[in-house]
Amino acid sequence: MSQINSEAKAKLIAELCEESKAVDIKTIDVKETSSITDYYVICTGNSEPHLKAIANRIHLELKDQDMDYNTVDADEQSHWVVQDYGNVILHIFHPDARRHYNIEEFWKRKSDEFPYECPENQILRDELMRRNTH
Repeated sequence: MSQINSEAKAKLIAELCEESKAVDIKTIDVKETSSITDYYVICTGNSEPHLKAIANRIHLELKDQDMDYNTVDADEQSHWVVQDYGNVILHIFHPDARRHYNIEEFWKRKSDEFPYECPENQILRDELMRRNTH
């Protein structure tokens, strides 16, 4: 694995998103609120093939630099691709899914607003489930 720090990795991923014609690219520093990563990079593609193209481009570029992802989750039904690069997690959304899930708003919370007795993945899952039912 390449020895690039999380901030530089997030910047590189954001630049690759831009080169792949992704739009509305945001990098969110979650070091103070997340126990699983340091940064989220969030971007939007304009179609399912575009989401896949962005994901593939970033995967191949980072793999060439010895930074392959740990896991990937993609579901055509959700219009959302997630690539976990350890200290940076990339979210690639279709515009409708990005508006619906609005995870940027979730991660803008202050660290004292999170219920720490719950694991982070449970908090996010519960928040997304809550939004899906409203």
